[in-house]
Amino acid sequence: MTREEEIQQVVNKFSETHKYDEDIDYLSMGVAFEEGVEWADKHPKSQWISVKDDLPCYHEDMLEDDHLTKKVLVVLAWNEDPTKIHIDISDMCNLIGSYNVNFYWRCDGFYTVTHWRKLPDLPKE
Repeated sequence: MTREEEIQQVVNKFSETHKYDEDIDYLSMGVAFEEGVEWADKHPKSQWISVKDDLPCYHEDMLEDDHLTKKVLVVLAWNEDPTKIHIDISDMCNLIGSYNVNFYWRCDGFYTVTHWRKLPDLPKE
């Protein structure tokens, strides 16, 4: 199914659900929905989170236990030349065990983590 067919299927489902609601203009609602989806597809929000804004250790659902976060994708910038970056998988560790205190990234000391994001779900066949 193409993206356009998916959009039309949702518009049709909405129209069927609300077909007896006299306060809704179906054509305008359908056009607005389609235009909104097209805009969202053209302007996707980045999944990458700056370490300046947030860290995995600040989210309970990202904690494995008191000492480790779940593994995440990270963007690493080489300390000697921050324009040289690559993606890796890492987690954060806290050897002291106090929640949200003293967590640090477990990666090579020659690199600094600049951004992170949750690992994507695996494909379902």
